[in-house]
Amino acid sequence: MTGDRTFADVYLSPPLPHPVKPVLEACVFATILCGFFGIIFKKNLMMKIIAMDVMSTGVVAYYVLIASRGGLFTPILNPETPGSYADPVPQAVILTAIV
Repeated sequence: MTGDRTFADVYLSPPLPHPVKPVLEACVFATILCGFFGIIFKKNLMMKIIAMDVMSTGVVAYYVLIASRGGLFTPILNPETPGSYADPVPQAVILTAIV
């Protein structure tokens, strides 16, 4: 029966819920909270900078986790691949945040 599936059945169907995603979200939020509390409670300036970097890493990881969806194509116009295209703005924001 797997040979009867079409391109639309495989690539344009909504993505299935991933069982690991809530665990990843909890880890990302824990990273953001650790950085936030480090900024608030640490007195040393160097430790505050490190905590801010930890918080920034958590925010970037959360952004990547939210933007990751299955079934999307790169935003290059190609008549052979019809369907939903990924939004290039989150990718540009993340590249800017990393740099």
